[in-house]
Amino acid sequence: MLEQSPVSEGVAPNTIFIDWPKTPLVGCGFHQEIEKEVDLDYCQRHNILVARRQIGGGAVYLNDGQIFYHVVVHKKTPSIPLNVADFYKVLLQAPIKTYRDLGIPAEYRPINDIKVGERKISGNGAGLIEDAMVLCGNLILTFDYDTMVKVLRVPEEKFRDKLVKSLRDWVTTVERELGSVPKREDCVNLLVKNFEETLNVELVSEQLTDREKILIKELNVVYQTDQWLYMPAYRHPELTQHRGVKVAEGVYVVEAMHKAPGGLIRVTLEVVEKKIRGILISGDFWFIPQQSLAELEKRLVGLDFDEKDLLKSIDKFYRAYNIETPGVTPRDFVKSIMLAKQQIKDF
Repeated sequence: MLEQSPVSEGVAPNTIFIDWPKTPLVGCGFHQEIEKEVDLDYCQRHNILVARRQIGGGAVYLNDGQIFYHVVVHKKTPSIPLNVADFYKVLLQAPIKTYRDLGIPAEYRPINDIKVGERKISGNGAGLIEDAMVLCGNLILTFDYDTMVKVLRVPEEKFRDKLVKSLRDWVTTVERELGSVPKREDCVNLLVKNFEETLNVELVSEQLTDREKILIKELNVVYQTDQWLYMPAYRHPELTQHRGVKVAEGVYVVEAMHKAPGGLIRVTLEVVEKKIRGILISGDFWFIPQQSLAELEKRLVGLDFDEKDLLKSIDKFYRAYNIETPGVTPRDFVKSIMLAKQQIKDF
């Protein structure tokens, strides 16, 4: 069992990490089924690391053309809102000001985007990890659109060309907006200054402690295990091996997807005698606290497909666990379940 993180435990101050990958990697959201979202064969052939984050969102390609900020603050910090929507609004002021200082008219777009006009120029995610609120985001200096598309699994190859065009239409970069790329050091200095000004704090540059270095080594081992990378499959092996089939009389394993404003929801159901025997919920949405999604799955086992009862059960769960799912409502989960149910002709 890993120790609690220093910020959560209160032995380290609120911290901002600013960094960039030494080598490219694909970062996937906490609730995603990686094998369904990422072309693992392509990544293996090109030595691209695939990793799962501790917060939600979708699969993204990360390289040194991006500068990443990770803000870790204890949930009892008075000046930091616990509501995720407000958390974004407060913490994203620094990167927005940094873009503006560079001459780019960036704006905040709820829930978690920074845009120039209609084009996204920063991707952000937030979550509660132990007792710390965490924000992860980036300044996009340059972006490799072609590789981003190659690392993703797509329905058919001709879809990749459409996806590349869509990315170029809706995602922009500092280089694209300014015609050149500023020095990374200048961008980092601006970002630090703007976090200080917008949060009214003084940031002190420090090295990792010995304990933090040990925790990083421990987590590096954990995060490379199959149990972490393929978490949904390990959580529900019976649902990930047989999908969309009639297993026996009255027994089915079916799957459906629903696109909510806050992300894609994928539901896999094991149905026995018209009741939910097992359920796996995955996707690129945010579900806070992250670990509570597994408990919601347990609460839905044994229920039938009455929409009112399903909604009542999920609503009750939200209240009991103080769940936040930006852009996703309990009705979206119910809709996903009902769409899966429609795959069964015997209903």
